[in-house]
Amino acid sequence: MNKTFPFLVLLLVTKVAATQTLNKLFLQLPDSCLLPAKESWCKPLDAAGRATLLKNGTYDAYKLIAFDVQNGYLSFLTATDGPGYVVEMTYWKLKSGAKLVGLHIIAASPFARCTKQIFWLKYEDGKWTDLTRQYLPDLQIENFYPPRKAPTDPQMRQMRWYFSLPRLGVNITIYPPEVDDVVPDSPPEAYYEMQWVNERFQLVRKLYEK
Repeated sequence: MNKTFPFLVLLLVTKVAATQTLNKLFLQLPDSCLLPAKESWCKPLDAAGRATLLKNGTYDAYKLIAFDVQNGYLSFLTATDGPGYVVEMTYWKLKSGAKLVGLHIIAASPFARCTKQIFWLKYEDGKWTDLTRQYLPDLQIENFYPPRKAPTDPQMRQMRWYFSLPRLGVNITIYPPEVDDVVPDSPPEAYYEMQWVNERFQLVRKLYEK
């Protein structure tokens, strides 16, 4: 008996389901979550625009970077002159069948790196619930540096942090912001991980290797 064929069918069905999940979550995102991208002189990225972006890889000044079905991750950028944005999205499966979606908007510039905005949204039974306040950690720029060594530059203090959503694994990493023309008196000593354990994030401080 050929056992390979049923296995390949199951693999194909699983992949199609994963593709549909990533597609569905992205297309049904609340439009308001993507408003910062409009600041880059792009058209508003409504559901129709998102569908075109996924189909063609581009839409207006948006360009798809990654559509990773296996890891439930996608990212795209605003391909405009000067500063723009990179947007990344991933999701975590909950035992209830709901999905917890992370949406991260990065202020992208040749000279700086920081988080513009981040959302955590639960999708269940066709409805979205904004859980950002529940999951957003209480971190300030001082938390990344040795005592009394945090940057005093207003620009860096306003930037506050830089998140990195996982393409591989389930944990989120949080770094201090970076500005090329601002050199702190002391390098940062720590970064943070939001470790996904039992359907909750646990904030863990990690020291940089010296």
